Amino acid sequence: MFENLDTPALILDADKLDANCRRMRIKMEGHRVALRPHMKTAKNVDVARIALAAPIGPITVSTLREAEYFFDHGFRDILYAVGVVPNKVPRIAALNNRGAKITVIVDSVEGAKALVDASASSNVRLPAMVEIDSDGHRAGVPPGHHSLLEIAEVLGDGLRGVMTHAGDSYNSD
Repeated sequence: MFENLDTPALILDADKLDANCRRMRIKMEGHRVALRPHMKTAKNVDVARIALAAPIGPITVSTLREAEYFFDHGFRDILYAVGVVPNKVPRIAALNNRGAKITVIVDSVEGAKALVDASASSNVRLPAMVEIDSDGHRAGVPPGHHSLLEIAEVLGDGLRGVMTHAGDSYNSD
């Protein structure tokens, strides 16, 4: 059945997708939390619209190409959920200049300083969130770590809050 399929290709069970997205929306509504689906797997505007039950809304991406794709399809509120590095800032600034609202993440004092410097070089002030390490020790600042206040000080009014990715949450109910 799939022998002649040109890859990469998106193959999904539409009924399962709809049911899973509906369950996710209901759960978030019950907690009064805004849903911001991560689009790194689907990379598809139609799936984003199903997840949100709306034509546009806040999303999360892992690449700037994803951000550009979703921006071109009407999505404006985008979290770029990879620790931002200075050479990405001009591309993010270009998207923001076109009307996107890209929020970036940092997880160190050095990263915050690099963001502030690169942003100044691109004549933009990018909003940033500090990533908190909630499991796995992959990325983020440990909760309660002394550097959190220093990062906040470096970011100044560019600080939008904190975020975390609990990768092991996939195994919970």
